[in-house]
Amino acid sequence: MNGIDLYDYFLQVIVMTFAIGLVLMSVFSALVSKWFGVERKSIFSINYVTDQHKKIDRVIRGIVLIGLVTGYTINVNAATWYWFLQPWFLLMFYIFPSFIVTIVMERKYATNPNAYKVTLSEMGFLIALMLSLYLIYIWVIG
Repeated sequence: MNGIDLYDYFLQVIVMTFAIGLVLMSVFSALVSKWFGVERKSIFSINYVTDQHKKIDRVIRGIVLIGLVTGYTINVNAATWYWFLQPWFLLMFYIFPSFIVTIVMERKYATNPNAYKVTLSEMGFLIALMLSLYLIYIWVIG
């Protein structure tokens, strides 16, 4: 297998993994929303509970964006790459704090008292999905 074939293969694996993960998250979200009796949220929309929630989320996004640019600059110019400046690692600092802020805001201010339970379940499922993908990666790559 030459370099081009290997690149195409891994690109296909990444796209398929992302697509399967998106479908699994969508189905899980629909089932949990129905189970808790909460109106289903769109996957790609951002639903802010309050203005304070919007401000906190924007601060988190800004910090992560600065981290991504800084990490890219450092890793491109460094002789070795730093794992904690890689985009996949830095995006964890957006996903999980954003989920936690949403859970806290929904718990305090949402009209439906079960809304935070849906978000908490989605975060738990996402953690399990990401952990399983990482362990499969370690198992396959070795």
